[in-house]
Amino acid sequence: MPAPLAQHVYGALVLAMGAGMAGCQAAEQSQLDLKSGDLVVIFSVDPTGRVMEARHAFAGEALPEVSRDPEERSYAAVLPLLHRVDPAGRPLSPEDLVGLEVGAGPLPSGGCGRCLFEAQAPPMIAHPGSVCAIPKFVELMPLGEAPAANFPGRPWLSFGGPCPCLDEPPPESSPERDYRLVEPAGFWAPQALALSDQGRLGIFSEDQVAVIEPGGERFEAPGPFVGPIQAAAAAPDGSFWVYSHEQDGSAQSRLDRIELDAGGLRIAESWPEQPLWPYGWRRFEGELHAAGQDGADRPVWSICGLAAGTTDCTAIKSGIFAVDNDSFLDTGILNDGTQVVAAERALLVVGRRPLASERPVLNESGPNFGHLATPSGPVPWRFYPINLEVLDNNLAGAHLRRLVPFDDGLLICAELGRNSTLLYAQVPSGAAVEDRPPTIERLGATRSGTCERLDPAPDQPGVVRMSTSLGIYEIGPNRRVVRQPPADPPLAYVQSDGPDWRAAVVEGGAVQRITPNGATELVHGIPVRPEPVVAVLGGGGEFWVVEAHRVRKVVAQGGGLVPSTPRSLGALTGTISAAALAHDRSIWLAVEPGELWVLPADGGPPTPRGLAGLAAAGVILRLAELAPERWLALTGNDQLLILGDGVRVPERIDDDPSTEAIEVERPNAEYRGISASGGVGWVVGDGAEAFRVHPYADPPRLERLSFARASQQQYRAENGRTPPFLSAALATCPDRVYIASASNDFTVDERGVLWLLAPERTFWDPPPGQAPLAFGGLSLRDVVQGNRLSKVKAGRPLVLLPGLDRLDLVFQNGPGGGGSTHGLGESVRTRFVDLPTGAASDGEVVLVGSQEGRLYLQGPPHP
Repeated sequence: MPAPLAQHVYGALVLAMGAGMAGCQAAEQSQLDLKSGDLVVIFSVDPTGRVMEARHAFAGEALPEVSRDPEERSYAAVLPLLHRVDPAGRPLSPEDLVGLEVGAGPLPSGGCGRCLFEAQAPPMIAHPGSVCAIPKFVELMPLGEAPAANFPGRPWLSFGGPCPCLDEPPPESSPERDYRLVEPAGFWAPQALALSDQGRLGIFSEDQVAVIEPGGERFEAPGPFVGPIQAAAAAPDGSFWVYSHEQDGSAQSRLDRIELDAGGLRIAESWPEQPLWPYGWRRFEGELHAAGQDGADRPVWSICGLAAGTTDCTAIKSGIFAVDNDSFLDTGILNDGTQVVAAERALLVVGRRPLASERPVLNESGPNFGHLATPSGPVPWRFYPINLEVLDNNLAGAHLRRLVPFDDGLLICAELGRNSTLLYAQVPSGAAVEDRPPTIERLGATRSGTCERLDPAPDQPGVVRMSTSLGIYEIGPNRRVVRQPPADPPLAYVQSDGPDWRAAVVEGGAVQRITPNGATELVHGIPVRPEPVVAVLGGGGEFWVVEAHRVRKVVAQGGGLVPSTPRSLGALTGTISAAALAHDRSIWLAVEPGELWVLPADGGPPTPRGLAGLAAAGVILRLAELAPERWLALTGNDQLLILGDGVRVPERIDDDPSTEAIEVERPNAEYRGISASGGVGWVVGDGAEAFRVHPYADPPRLERLSFARASQQQYRAENGRTPPFLSAALATCPDRVYIASASNDFTVDERGVLWLLAPERTFWDPPPGQAPLAFGGLSLRDVVQGNRLSKVKAGRPLVLLPGLDRLDLVFQNGPGGGGSTHGLGESVRTRFVDLPTGAASDGEVVLVGSQEGRLYLQGPPHP
């Protein structure tokens, strides 16, 4: 029997609900205050709590009847005008919702087939084509004799229109592309340097090699190498050893010896398919000792000696070392001749330094001890696992990276993420390698950046200098650590095998040599350093290069760039710290110390956007467009801001509101990457943290996704390691975001990982013959073959770029470490020495800008 009619009184809703069976029950009234534009949904529920029928009306309209059986009950939900907005944050009037459908049971056909944003706090964001349950923040009110609403079911709202992002699988492979420097023309970036004892300087990249004599005479030749340069060192006779890595995924390196003779530069000797991927290398009295891993992810220690002009190499490798899927990272010789080789979390101690001429052979007597067989007798060795967590709980997960003999022991630089800690270790030594653990103490120098070099200072006996990505430290008598002021301008890295560790430096790819009187001399590169590139913006075949004090447009054409006149910035006098391209093609500029300017697309001068409080918020490093004239911003002090009518700081919600469980509060993450789509923001940070931003809530909300904790537990269970650091995000839809992370292997052999955070049932697992699930949580899925994008050195992802048929990633390896690019599905990366700061893609080519002011283009191969 149908329910009685519902009578509407403007300003209040009076619902008289009576009994539907023979006889009558006393009618009850339920009164609701309404305002113009409010949406009212009336629905019935069966005894099991299932929603049976739902209808709607707006305040001022006659409410529809809802039929129900005698056992069913009726309820009402009111969604005020201000609690429903479009992706730009504008309230949706009844006229804006002409195509609105309300229902229960099967979902309407067409549209998105799911809810693109389930709001946990008002207002809800109504995307075209989205089908969402009535939000949980809307109270369900009983009508008539209905009991209080304590059932999970809710009617759905379908907003109609075309879906802004259909459910399409990610690309699986990428077409081949060439990668080349396009500005400044004629410059090639070095990947390694070496300085001989005679003062001869070698500069190496995979495409070019140059040797500069002490008197300044220069010799150049095309790069004869098989791929990117892994390491270079000078031999005693003035030739150079150079390791290069094959880019075919075989994980093999080739060792070449480059000579300079009357005929110019040439390869004197070559050893193909060296089973070594070198991470650390040292010269010891005319020998080259290199530490790394082979193609099977096993540790390798290689010794090469130069005798009578011929190099003789021996690789010591075995699967018996208790360092599964590990690498050797560095090596050193103690004062008494004991050799120590460092792995991530272990030390291999050898009774004495074996000579290359002895061709030592590893005796596989056990996983933790044994001996090397040599013509002069066995040399004992022992493997010592190192547990730094016992030393300090804060060092859990840290790995050894660099080592150098000091006093009667070793100085060790250990890394934990992007911070380094200096340690001192005493190890068993000599012919009687004992079975007792090394003693380790912590000297300090934490939170100082990644380990770059650890070398004795030739100008100060008994002093060791540690170079990190954030500064230089001196370790002197009594193991006292003193931080030196950073060089000005900052040095990208220092590399030398000569008698003076500052003999050759690379600063922004320009090679300088320090002369005997202390003056610096430019020997490679351009004399005037360009302005740093702050951001690269692009689309539609055009790119905008944003530098510290100017914006200029370039067009990729014929394998190069066609520049245009820089845009006039008029009254803009500050330094640009971030930039982003809006949907209307205007360029938004964040200017230090705290200003926001708009550079219109029509070519006019920039105009300031006065935002009170912005100057005190910190330097803006990232901008992501939430909606027209509304931005998500990330500052240098890890603060997130919503910029629009003013400056608002989102409230962080650690308890994931979309789950039944109560997640505990966690320490603040270091936010690294931001993105936005359809008015919804996304933030990722260190510690496998991901957050969703609801910018229109009051206050705005930063909601932590609970997948982080589950993925950490799963990752640790499967890999025995902590999860990787998330550092880049690309939202392709309000409910779908690609997330890129560095490896969690904690070695320089870092493999980037690409994830997709998406609805639980989308193209991954659609039910046969059914649309994807309309309501449900988001789950984290890895995208590419066992999570490994490729096995080439890379740091943390900086930018994720969408293309027509691909995804591109740009990696930033840290100050001094350069960067790389990688297309999803490719087996290799392309590396470059510069530190990338921004990149953009127009679907055909990728343009990368660097801190050193250079532009690199990745596009179709040259004809």
